[in-house]
Order: sequence, then structure tokens, then C-alpha cells
Amino acid sequence: MLQLINGLDNPVLNTDDFYVTEKWSGLDELVFTISIHDPAYPSILEEALIRYEQPYLIKAIDGGTETAKVKCQLDVDVLKGEMLLDYTNGSATVHDTVAGVVPAGWVVLDHSGLDQRRTIAGEAYTPLEVVQACPDTYGVAIRFDVAGKIVHIYNPDRFEPMGAFASRELNLREINYKGKSSGFATRLYAYGKDGMSFASINGGKPYVEDHSYSDKVICAYWKDERYTIAENLLADAKRNLKEMAVPARSYSCSVYDLAATNPEMYGFLDFSLFSVVKLVDDIKGTSLDHQVVEYRCYPEYPEKNEVTLSTVAPTVTGTVKNIQQQIERPTSPFRQQMQQLIDNMAAAIAGYDGGNMVITQNGAGKPNGIMIMDTDDRTTAKKVLWLNLSGITYSQNGVDGPFDTVWSFAQNGFGANWIVVETMLADRIRGGKLTLGGKDNGNGVAEVLDAAGNQAVLLNKDGIKSVAGEIGGWTIGRYKIYGGTEETGVAVVQLPSPYGNWVFAAGGKSHDGYADCPFRVHKNGKMYATNAEIAGKITASSGTIGEWIISGQAFYKDVTAPDGTIYRVYFQPPLQSSPDSTWILSCQKSTNGGSSFKGIFILYSDGSARFGDGAVLINADGSVDLGRGRFHANADGSMVWRNLEGAVVAGMDLRSDGRYELWLGHGTVSASNVPDSATRYSGTIYTKNQSNNPISIDVVDGLVARVNS
Repeated sequence: MLQLINGLDNPVLNTDDFYVTEKWSGLDELVFTISIHDPAYPSILEEALIRYEQPYLIKAIDGGTETAKVKCQLDVDVLKGEMLLDYTNGSATVHDTVAGVVPAGWVVLDHSGLDQRRTIAGEAYTPLEVVQACPDTYGVAIRFDVAGKIVHIYNPDRFEPMGAFASRELNLREINYKGKSSGFATRLYAYGKDGMSFASINGGKPYVEDHSYSDKVICAYWKDERYTIAENLLADAKRNLKEMAVPARSYSCSVYDLAATNPEMYGFLDFSLFSVVKLVDDIKGTSLDHQVVEYRCYPEYPEKNEVTLSTVAPTVTGTVKNIQQQIERPTSPFRQQMQQLIDNMAAAIAGYDGGNMVITQNGAGKPNGIMIMDTDDRTTAKKVLWLNLSGITYSQNGVDGPFDTVWSFAQNGFGANWIVVETMLADRIRGGKLTLGGKDNGNGVAEVLDAAGNQAVLLNKDGIKSVAGEIGGWTIGRYKIYGGTEETGVAVVQLPSPYGNWVFAAGGKSHDGYADCPFRVHKNGKMYATNAEIAGKITASSGTIGEWIISGQAFYKDVTAPDGTIYRVYFQPPLQSSPDSTWILSCQKSTNGGSSFKGIFILYSDGSARFGDGAVLINADGSVDLGRGRFHANADGSMVWRNLEGAVVAGMDLRSDGRYELWLGHGTVSASNVPDSATRYSGTIYTKNQSNNPISIDVVDGLVARVNS
């Protein structure tokens, strides 16, 4: 499992979509995919620490609409915390070199078996740079166990085939082949410091040969001023030629890692880094041993594991170093190539044999320059160097040109087809095309710094990094990009806290304040929009739709009458606390500005209803109460009159199809003192009113004739 180390809760990331790439350089990579809705995603930032067996630092984040791909590299910053000025290892073994720079508490385990001494020296190195210089210097490979504070040193040449193989019939899903022989050679002439060779210990021959692939003699030249011991130069010349004498071949293979999925049966199929694997290529009809130079492991899905096999280390494409380091390191291959080119040009100039020099004159016969030619006749000369107070020019096409190189003193300019320099200081560079990097220079890098030396723009193989500027009409701020004007409305995208609360806003007048933006998204996920047209499902627990207010489980709307009375229509589902008596639909009013509301119509969850502030009640059993209880009609059609004082008038018909009861205040008239209700009763009924005073009701033929108080 992956864990984000944030110094607080250190959450475990909810993803199993990740892999670890074991690199020949030792700087392993961890890549994982995570949902942008994951609670931990806001803390997924550059240089944040991720732990999976080893610590990794986040180096790149590619966020999409739903997920983000995060690339991490092994955290070896502990090896960058010191600068070793005027460093030299004093011509030491690889073990002593590494052990001499690692921090206290670290252990160096040397599995290489090498005891040759080599020199690593320079103006300034970090401990990591010293360790990274060892593979080229000693021919070793480095592995870092940061969690265990261990540096492992391996000699790749010591790994022998152990029976592992890959073929389409068993475990090979996909194979991609790359090959080249551009650096192919079978004979290598090698020289060290001050022209030292190993001829005296190599049978008089200043070269080594390797015809394991071809019988042809193809020569190459190698010079390295760091070598002062002939035996070391000879050993490394053989090692270098071993790589040059065989075409560089690389197979990127997608394999079923049977050793990981079924170790009991296929444990011998070891595809770990540095392992030697026999690759059976039935298409090319070859069966060759290749070394695993890169291993991609999917811990949760071992069936997706991939290996990269190569005949050379580390791969056909090679490990490309930063171009700035190539230029600044005096011992880097680029610097050596450049110095060799300069030396060759200087030797050609110094060793030029012969030439003719004449003093040129102006129209008045006075000397005005010097011309050096390859013949003594200006009309036949082809190579011409002309020097005067205006400048220097060179032509390979005679005195009339055209001139290939011009150095103008008068115009303070220099023109040539190509220029080799170590460092160029210029106010501006103009031209139609600027090319950085390439085959020999590695990955190109362009960096722009501000006056304080801070990086403002970085352009490299991974893309563009900028803290300010414009791209396609969008302005790049320090932590945001934005576009538009006050007239057209602005659009803003910015990083969340601590840089701001709104991650997206559109339609406002300013890219600094967003309260007036009709559409904006808060860092907590809340979205605000006006005039939105939404198709599909909407889920909300609060808010407003068309002036209807969503509040918890309720849904209501208020309307204010001209006299200030507020009327509210209210919907809600039955509540657990009162499932049979919840107001599921009501019309309420308030006469005190909304401080309190009274229901004028209420529909209860049990099916009952109330009208006119209780003047009319429809009960759940189907019965009805009118006049706030003065009249009650049962569901079976029978009726009950209550509190007849003031309501009983002459002519009221007390007859009914069934029984009847008269409720008169505290007294009750029922069948006990009233004849059969089916007859037309005539007589006087005595009872009491609500004040407990006696009253009498005169009834004639079933009709109320008179009420006597």
C-alpha cells in the first residue's frame, strides 16, 4: 500500500493502480494513479513524500478530469546535503570512493569484486554526484536502499545466465526491438594522460581488438586524461570495446512474470534487475543472452510486469545526463568531445605547412592589411586569410570570396557556419531555429532566471515550467492562469489553499476577486452558478432552486403579501420522531416578519388535514369536524352536534337517518331522555349551557321551535 507522509495523519492512499520501475541508474521510479476526489489528493504536491517499502518524492503530477497520474523518484536527498569543493578520491577503489562520501550511519556493500583504483576529481561534487560518477569510472551499477541506509555496488559483467528465458510460447506477451551499430568498432586505440598508452604491457600494440561479432577491422580512438596507470587504461579499453564490438540491441518486453504469479513452478524464471535472460526471438531466428536493464513491477497485478533487455548497459538510448552538468563537468563526455575537437583544430592550425603572405595596400600605396594564401598568386589562391583594421575574414574560394568566416571589428560582429564554445555570454541570440540537445549532447534544457537568480522558465524534454508569462492568450501568474478582460469577463484557474479558496471562476470583472463571478468553484467542492442549465440527475441537501429553499429534508417557498403577511408553502417527508403526525404539506402564514408561522392548511402524514386554523378538520378515519368541534360527522354518515348554545335556532332540523346526540355544554341529550330518533319528537328538552346554567329547548315535530335560557 502507498502511504502519504505528511507529518499529521499519514493517510494510506486508496489506489492499487501503481508500479515501481527499477532503473539501472539506481534512481527507481514510483508511478500511481489516484482519483482527484480522494480526500488525500489536495495534499499530493510536488516534493511530497510517498512511502512504499522505500521513500519516494513526487516529481510530476498530471491531473485529469477524474484521475491524476503521479510520478515519483527515489528520495536520495540525504546524499545531496553537502558540497565537496575541490573534491578528489585520491585514486581509490570503488568501495572506498563511495564509503568516503556517504553520510554517517550508512553502509556500503560491495558485490562487484573490483579492486582497481580510479580517479574522480572536480571542482564541486555532492556525495550523490560522486556515487553517480562511479558507474562510468569503474564500470559498476549502483542500487540504493534508502530505508536501510545501504548503498549496493554491483559489477554487471559478473552476472551469468541462470536459466531464465523469454519466448512467445511461454511468457512473452509483446516484444519491441531496437538496434543500432552507429558506434560499432572492433579495434580501439586508447591513450591516457600526456599520451600514455598500454603498448608496453600489450605486446607493443597501443590498441585492443574484439572480433566476437565481425572479422572486419574498424578502428576507433579514445583518450581520457584521467588515466595515469597503463593497467587501468588497458582494462577499461577492453571493457569499452566489448560494448562497441557488438551492435547495440534492446528488447522492451511485456512478459507474464511467472516467477511472481507461480513461484513454485517458475521460480527459476528470474527477471530481476541485472539478471541475464535468454531471449528467444522466433521472428529474427535468434536466441541470445540479454541483461535486464530495467524492470517494471506491478505489486498488485504481477501479470502486467515488464522488463527491458539489452546487449549493452544500460540501454540502447543510454542514460542521458543533464546538459548543464555535461558542460560544467571538465571530465564529462561532452567536455572531452569538445576539448578534443578544439585540440584537433589547434593542431591543424599549428601544424599547417607552408603558405604565402603579402602586404596589401590601399589606392595610395600604403599598407592596409595582411593576406595569407595557399599559393603565391592571388589569382590562383583558394584558401585566403585576410587581416586588416576592419577585421579578419577567411575564404576557401579565393580572394573574391564568398567568405566563410568573418570577424568584423568595425561592426563588432562575428560570422561563421558553426561555433564551438564552452560558455557563451550574450545579450540576445537571433536566428531562425534554436536546437538544444540531440544525439551527443543528450536532453536539451533551456532555463530562464530572473535578476535574483530564481528560475522563471524551464524548457526541457518533459515540457515547459513557468512561474509567469503568457500562453495562447492566457496569463500565467505565480499560482494561477487567467484570461479575459473586465468587458468580456475573466476566467481563472488557480491552485487551492494556501494560494486561494477558489480553484475556478468565470464571468467576473477581475482575476483577483471572484465574488462577482456568476460561476465559481470553491476548493471544498462547492459550486456557485447563475442561469445554469443542467441535464441529468441533481443531488442536493441544501440550497435554492427557483426561489424554493432546500433545507435538510424540507422544501419550501415564502411569498410576502402587500400588507406584509408572509405566506409559506412547505413540503417534507414524515419524520422519525413523529411518523404519523408530520406536516408533509402545509400553508403557513406569519404576521410578525417571519419570526413565527401558524398553519392555515396542514396535511398530516397519517392522511388527516386541517383547514382555517382548525375551523375544519378531516380526520384520518374519514370523519369531519366543523366549526372547531361544534359539528362532527362520522365516517358512517352519523352526525354529532356539540356546544349548541348560540348555534341552536328555531327551525333547526334535529332529525337524522340514524341516531343523534345533542351536546349542549356540560349536558348531554341522548336516547335516555329523547324518544326514538326515527320519530318526529315534540316536547321540551332540559339541559345546561357551557356556563352550567339551565336551559330548555322546545321541539315540535322534530324541529327546534324555541331555545329558553
